[in-house]
Amino acid sequence: MQRCGGCKQEKPIDQYSASHRGKAGTWCRACVNANNRGDRVTASHEPRTCSVCGRTYVPKQIKVSRDRNICSRECKEVDRVKSGRARDTHLRRKYGITAADYDSILAEQDGGCALCGVKPEDLVAGRYRTHLHVDHCHETGRVRGLLCPEHNLLLGRFGDSPEMFRRVIEYLEAGPS
Repeated sequence: MQRCGGCKQEKPIDQYSASHRGKAGTWCRACVNANNRGDRVTASHEPRTCSVCGRTYVPKQIKVSRDRNICSRECKEVDRVKSGRARDTHLRRKYGITAADYDSILAEQDGGCALCGVKPEDLVAGRYRTHLHVDHCHETGRVRGLLCPEHNLLLGRFGDSPEMFRRVIEYLEAGPS
C-alpha cells in the first residue's frame, strides 16, 4: 500500500505506474490520467475561505509545498508582499543579504541614510521613495550601506568615481568666476 500524492488515498502498489527510476510513482494512475486530461485532482473539494481577500472558493489543484488558503495568483502576490517574502527574496537575489541584514545595517546607521541621516519614514511617498536603497559596489557586489534615493542616484550619476567627487569639491570651493 502507498499513499497517493494526488488524491491522498492509500492504494495498492499495482495501481501506480512505474517512475523513470523503475519504482512506483507518487500519484496513482487515476490521478495521473485526470491530471493529463486537465481535470485537476484535489485532496478536498470542500470550499475554503481565502486568507487574503476573504472570498470563498473551491480549490482546483493540490497545494503540494504549502497548504495555504489563497484563491488566486493576485492574492498570492499580495500575501508575498504582506509577509515580507517578496522583499527578502529581492534582497537575497540582488545583493546577497537578508531582510535581517538590511535591518541591522539600518540600525548601525542610526536608522537613516549613511550620508544625510534622513529616516525612511521621512521620505516622500511614491515610487521608489518609501525605503532606503542598498548601495553596493558594482564591481565586487559588496554592500556599502543604505542611502536615500537622492544620494543613491547621485553616486550612480558620478559612476562611483572618487575622482569625479574630487572635481566637484574643487569646483564648489573655487566659487563663482
